Amino acid sequence: MSAEVIARWRSTANGGTFVYADETTPLPVSILGGSITVETGPEVATGATDRSGAIATGGTAQTVMAANATRVEAWVQNIDATEDLWINISGGTAAVNGTGSYRLPAGTAWAGKTTNAVSVIAATTNHKFSAGER
Repeated sequence: MSAEVIARWRSTANGGTFVYADETTPLPVSILGGSITVETGPEVATGATDRSGAIATGGTAQTVMAANATRVEAWVQNIDATEDLWINISGGTAAVNGTGSYRLPAGTAWAGKTTNAVSVIAATTNHKFSAGER
């Protein structure tokens, strides 16, 4: 079984280095000196590839990220102020209210691990989203 990150902190004491807690380094994790800032959103890490964009044709799904066997993590945020964005992280085609698709209300995000293709759909052309992978 691969280790799944269950917590992530940025330590201001050591120049912004991340300290991960996972199956191989379980909690509690001790950090000596300095202060801890808890991150509250997806971290755009070194080596990340920006996949942000906009819906080309409203009501038509599009691929945001191709399948990638070496992907460590991925994230998609709906940055629209009012409209839902739907995502499919299992390699299928995103569909509004569709099986295997997940609704991201305005301002919300998904972050996690998938090596499958990721697709998105929204009702309106030019619906903007932020996305990335590393």
